[in-house]
Amino acid sequence: MSKKNSHSTTDGNIDTDFIEDEEIKTEEYSQDKIKKIRQEKDEAIKAKRQCLEDLQKAKADFVNMRKRDEQDKERFIKSANEKLVSEIIPLLDSFDLALHESFWTDKPEIKKGVDQIHNRFKQILENHGVQIHNPLGEIFDPNKQEAISMEETKKEDEDHKISEVIQRGYELNGKIIRSAKVKIKTFIK
Repeated sequence: MSKKNSHSTTDGNIDTDFIEDEEIKTEEYSQDKIKKIRQEKDEAIKAKRQCLEDLQKAKADFVNMRKRDEQDKERFIKSANEKLVSEIIPLLDSFDLALHESFWTDKPEIKKGVDQIHNRFKQILENHGVQIHNPLGEIFDPNKQEAISMEETKKEDEDHKISEVIQRGYELNGKIIRSAKVKIKTFIK
């Protein structure tokens, strides 16, 4: 006994309507499948772009963080240097005073040794970015100097010129650590 093909008609012919329906269903299924695959592809591309964006943001944040850390480190070092220089300045002032005393007249060898130590201190500070300001003869600059006293002059070209440096000024990496204390000339007609 033979089984009848379920897709054939009673007279034994093949049901073409069924085949067309199947082809339509297959075509619709294929189009749905293609549409679904395209959607998945679009979503994957979108996810990839988002991941790439997130990675680029994370990389930029990391680079910025490293820059901030370096800047913080530099500020810390400058601050530490500034504190150290501020503590050494009075020592240099003491050397300046000691070297100008008449005590050294009969002890030139000792004065020479003290002067060498004093110069070495100044050299070390200069090697580490410290600038020593001795503005004698310069025009007074209130941003860098502090006027302690004034003296009159009859020469107009000496007006506001520094006639004496009471205490030198110090600058570290472009920042004034201590203003020079000076005496300035004032023109009187």
